[in-house]
Amino acid sequence: MCTARKAAILLASFLAIGGTVNAQGIPVEYSNDQDEEAVAGGGAHGVPDPEQVLFTLPPDAVGGPHPSDIVDYGRPEQVDALANGEDAYFSGVVNNTADLLVSFAGDPGGNAVWFETPAGATGILWTQVDFSNPDPPGNFEDTDGLELWGPLNGSDADFFSEVGDPGPPIGGCSVVTIRPPCGIPPALPLCCFIPRAAIVATVVSLGYTGPTELIELDALMVQRACPFGASFGPGDRIIFSIRDTTGGGASFDGGEIIVLPFGAPAFFLLHGGHLWNTAFNVAGTFGVATEEVDSIEGKRGSSAASRRNMLVLLDRTGSMVEMRSTNNTRCEDALETAMDDVRDFFIANPFGSVSVWTFTGTGPTDLTGGFVNEAAAVAALNTLTPDDCSGATPLAEAICAASDAITAAFPLAAPGDRVLAISSDGGENNSTGQCAGPDSVSGPPYDAGSWQRLVSDKLAAQNVTLVRQWGALARAGLSGDGDAAEFRAGTVSDETFFQDIATSSGGSYVFIDDSNTAIPPVTIGSCCLPDNRCASVSQFMCEGLGGTYGGDGAVCVQGQCVLIMGDIDGDRDVDGDDMSLFVMVLLGIDTGNPAHIPPCDLNEDCSIDGRDIQAFVEARLSF
Repeated sequence: MCTARKAAILLASFLAIGGTVNAQGIPVEYSNDQDEEAVAGGGAHGVPDPEQVLFTLPPDAVGGPHPSDIVDYGRPEQVDALANGEDAYFSGVVNNTADLLVSFAGDPGGNAVWFETPAGATGILWTQVDFSNPDPPGNFEDTDGLELWGPLNGSDADFFSEVGDPGPPIGGCSVVTIRPPCGIPPALPLCCFIPRAAIVATVVSLGYTGPTELIELDALMVQRACPFGASFGPGDRIIFSIRDTTGGGASFDGGEIIVLPFGAPAFFLLHGGHLWNTAFNVAGTFGVATEEVDSIEGKRGSSAASRRNMLVLLDRTGSMVEMRSTNNTRCEDALETAMDDVRDFFIANPFGSVSVWTFTGTGPTDLTGGFVNEAAAVAALNTLTPDDCSGATPLAEAICAASDAITAAFPLAAPGDRVLAISSDGGENNSTGQCAGPDSVSGPPYDAGSWQRLVSDKLAAQNVTLVRQWGALARAGLSGDGDAAEFRAGTVSDETFFQDIATSSGGSYVFIDDSNTAIPPVTIGSCCLPDNRCASVSQFMCEGLGGTYGGDGAVCVQGQCVLIMGDIDGDRDVDGDDMSLFVMVLLGIDTGNPAHIPPCDLNEDCSIDGRDIQAFVEARLSF
């Protein structure tokens, strides 16, 4: 009873400050330009204080309690960007399912924070008065760093950047962290999470021209992988922008928002129906007199998840006529399996669409003339003769053309909603165009300019990739003909390449040996999809679409896949019993039941902390 009463008090107090997911009651840490102290008791900002971060709980009003001092990093620099290592709604911003929040240089029109919805609607979230009750108005200068969803009684801005990117005492650091063992402010040393050189290289890779000394990180979100590493590493991602460089004769205007995954190519954020690149008209879209984004954050949006679409790329080249133990050629069995994959895709994505492509020695062919429904896709596959495979293998050319086609057809979709399903035995030997190149002698990562590097870079930015590899030419005893990279000494094998492009994108890979008589047909089982539906599909399709496979022959049971966030006791609702359990998990009292952890992580940032309270309140009120 005592625990339940404590939970009720905690959550009731949160409701009292506006515990619904809207513009009210959101804990905010921010920096002003220039960094300043808050006046005791709220009101106007006080004396300059380098690296002083402030706290507010908008909307406020003149004479209200905020802002207040929250943390001081203890260095003589100016804070330029703020983030938490598990930024809430990071994935939602990248996947275009959450609102993007931004501030602009100079807070145009006295407005502190703006929003863009996934559908592209824009507006003002908080004015300066809402944000920090400047008294008199105009005393507040510029929202220069922004971190939302932290606790009410402490700072969680454990990543930041400084004006000029000087960083720790060694200098040359764009993203600094105070996360232990780096020390708690004002203790030193601080740790350099991402050096400035990496940010410069990233910006240049996206087409920046001009003096690189002008490149300076200006806004930041961070997502660490679980479990968390000590520095930028596998699974980590950041979103960032840089200051306007056009005044110095360079090409980026500060309106570019860039996503940088560790170990993969960076790309411009696709949100609100457009890329946040230099061509995007920030000023015209938001009605401001600047292009420069000063801070970045996320807020839960209301849009429904986007549908998936798939392009099937079927190898019909000469090596696919090799006989298998099924007494069929690879060509025939791959065609039958493609039929199964199309069927499975539409079972899992009833509102999706499919395009069917093939490639032979003359290049790729679009059989469906675009993206069609299941009946039309199957009809296109039925036009193919089972054993009519011939010619050389323009593998790289075909993959890149197919990737570009699905991206052009669905430019507003997140990369994870554009699925490229490749069915091939490899053997690149005949490509021309944008992805043609020599073999890579190592990788991944692959040699610069190699066809493997060109293909993998394109796929990483554009698609989830699924690969069925039908044997290998080496296994077919065809060595010496020079047809496949696998036969050229000291080069990357097709198996390595295919497995890499699939798994690195979150897709799926399967090697189908010629001696394997179990395929076709494919075996199906229950699959819990990311949207909590259950579908009877193959393991290949299930895992390629981000699902969890229940096993061959497993049958879907109603409701088996639905994880109700906040339903800690598993009784299919969110009530007072769950509130008690939530608080016990939150406070570290309940540590013995692993099943209690996932439904408590309501903002899906790998941590159970104060930032999950607001989402729990919303879940509780929905029942």
